[in-house]
Amino acid sequence: MVKRSTVVKERNKVFFLARSAILSSSPIACKALALTLVFSLLAAPSCTRWKIRKELQLNEYFAEILKREDRHELGDDGFFQHNLLGNPFPEVRIWCAVALGRIGAPSALPWLYEALHSEYAAVRAASAFAIGEIENRELLRIEGRLPDPRARSELIGRLDDGSLAVRMRVVEALGKIGSSVEAAEIIRRLESFPFKESIVERLFLGDCITALARINDPIAVPILQKLAMISDPEIRQRAGDALARLKAGAEAPRAEATTEQAFMRASEHSEAKLDAEPLPLLSGQTPDIRKKEFRLLYPTITDAVALALASDRKKSTIALLDTTRGTIEIELFREQAPATTHRFTLEARGGRLDGIELAREDPHIISARRNDRPLFFIPLRSEINMMRFERGSVGMRLSRDSHAESFFITLTPQPFLDGVHPCFGRVISGIQTAEKIAPGDRIRRIRIKETVRIGNSLRY
Repeated sequence: MVKRSTVVKERNKVFFLARSAILSSSPIACKALALTLVFSLLAAPSCTRWKIRKELQLNEYFAEILKREDRHELGDDGFFQHNLLGNPFPEVRIWCAVALGRIGAPSALPWLYEALHSEYAAVRAASAFAIGEIENRELLRIEGRLPDPRARSELIGRLDDGSLAVRMRVVEALGKIGSSVEAAEIIRRLESFPFKESIVERLFLGDCITALARINDPIAVPILQKLAMISDPEIRQRAGDALARLKAGAEAPRAEATTEQAFMRASEHSEAKLDAEPLPLLSGQTPDIRKKEFRLLYPTITDAVALALASDRKKSTIALLDTTRGTIEIELFREQAPATTHRFTLEARGGRLDGIELAREDPHIISARRNDRPLFFIPLRSEINMMRFERGSVGMRLSRDSHAESFFITLTPQPFLDGVHPCFGRVISGIQTAEKIAPGDRIRRIRIKETVRIGNSLRY
């Protein structure tokens, strides 16, 4: 239903414009203007109703994608293929691509290759991201699966995409799946790239540097040395860090989330795999209890929960961390990591995150964890997304049995965490407080503030 206040405002605007026209125009002009204004007034409520209907449709798609992602299945009804390639809403296509990357089914790769040629740049970027997740070198190694040779050729073909945002995601994916051949293609684009120190161009160069460091091939040393000499301080630092990694002969950090994601995929289809590579036991667990808890992951999102998460996806949610050093204000990403933010807010409201210890993992990352047990009793799926780990980003680190080990705040950009850990928020106030965190500091209390839009009250 349209709000009465909206109709009253539109009516008053019509009367004001009509009165002005009568005082200053001819009778014919007045009639024409009056008719136009009347039609506008009649169209306003229907336009609002259309927006509400669209929002409800999007919520239905979002809920269905969440349920399938939670069950870790594509289904036999062609839902993902149809909506990735032909849904009228670009947002739904993007959600489908990201969900396919999280599910990690190789059978979805042909759909993603086709989506790389979508008319929407955001869909092409999400598809490149998903291909990089499915064909990740670490995942292939753990699953014992051979790579799809078409993945690399399709991604290389998009290195010259007209959208720089798409090229950034392609480069990121090639860093996860590529070898020396792909490194050479990235270097060739770098050598001819006109860097004018804009924000987007800086992001692209940073993604190229991270990808070359991940591929870890000496062929990248000359171009990284060249980038380490340019005037931009951020690029110089990123290139210098990548050179140090290459010279040390070490690959970029491999996060637990990547290994855990692959292990979950493999163990779904093989009980022997679960026995062959046992999960680390938590305090007080037996192997039988561990297996039982592991199976509880399938599924954990019911129809009602999925619909609630979908209707809340645009809700503005702020977490206020009251620490011994001061207050840190965090905006949570409801749409990008719905299950993670939902669990975080539930635990915070219940006071179960009060008193958690804060520590520095390294000079640039603050983590909050318990020493004797996971953060949450209920396991979480890893909601890898396309949000970057910039200064003030908030991520969730999961153990191999999908329990939340800790959440963390990055004090500087951490590109090697992009697409590895779920990023579910960002600091909007109090980053200086986070920088002061020292051993012994704790979270006293977490308060949750939410702003509900009018459309969010219209659920199902």
